[in-house]
Amino acid sequence: MVKLKVKKSKESQEYERLAVAHKEKEAESQAHIAFLEKTVKEQKSQNKALELLAEELGSDCKWLLGRDIHLVGLPTTVVEKMGMLRAR
Repeated sequence: MVKLKVKKSKESQEYERLAVAHKEKEAESQAHIAFLEKTVKEQKSQNKALELLAEELGSDCKWLLGRDIHLVGLPTTVVEKMGMLRAR
């Protein structure tokens, strides 16, 4: 009878230890999922910004080429000034 109580007590303690370990692992998993969701959101917004930048760059190139201004060999400062003038 005493051995049975000791065995039950040990099993109960082991179960409690496993339950605590499981809750800790679950909390870690939830934190990791939240981190990944945040990272995905940041990457989506960054991708959107890059898409908009690419569209603007494409529009600028079309604008320059439409005025027969060749982009090869054109100094960057000239292109930047033209972009500033067009923006106004």
